[in-house]
Amino acid sequence: MNEPVADRTTTIVAPLSALVLSTLASVACCILLGPTLGLAFSGFAVVTILSPQFASMAGASVRHFILVQACIVLPIVVGWAWATVLKEAWPMSALGWMTALIVSYAAIVAVTTKLLSRLIPAAFAIAAVTVAGYAWLSWPIWTGAWMTETIAARLIAPHPLFAINSITGSAPWPEHPVIYGMSRLGQDISYAMPESCWPAIGLNVVGTSVSTALLAVICRVRKRSHAATT
Repeated sequence: MNEPVADRTTTIVAPLSALVLSTLASVACCILLGPTLGLAFSGFAVVTILSPQFASMAGASVRHFILVQACIVLPIVVGWAWATVLKEAWPMSALGWMTALIVSYAAIVAVTTKLLSRLIPAAFAIAAVTVAGYAWLSWPIWTGAWMTETIAARLIAPHPLFAINSITGSAPWPEHPVIYGMSRLGQDISYAMPESCWPAIGLNVVGTSVSTALLAVICRVRKRSHAATT
């Protein structure tokens, strides 16, 4: 039996649109930011805004869902490879860790959006995950009023931007001129950079696993409820 035209169109348009938008964003970041720490960070900003949007567009097929997210991540990794190989912005070993971080981050963002969209309207799910993602990435800026060294130490270890900052060997990003006046880190709050990317990757993997399990339970319950009413 042939697949409906609308389904075929969605199957093609979603990954193609994701690839085009991510490529445009990545090229713009490469041009505007160059081979800097800002370019490494920009990939997470791109994922935070694109992954929730396209997670809600992806069909029921797991393969299609993964394909769409891969189309978002791929141009970002290519941009990082350009900075690593051609511009020698950071060690080659850093590229692998950065790729693992962005893949795991895209996974938790996308799967969480899919989960929430089963519980609340898709538009609200997208907005909630996007805001939560940016809040997580930028907490060193907006938590200054109540941040302590103990809380900072617990939040820094699994934070993807601090993990990338550490493996690239760049100067700590809270101490860059643009951020220095906006964060208490490095001023009256001392901190240490993460020694490994594993806490950040592990948090993403655990979050993705929990969201996937909950999503599977919800889908099974709804499927049984639908079968009982027909």
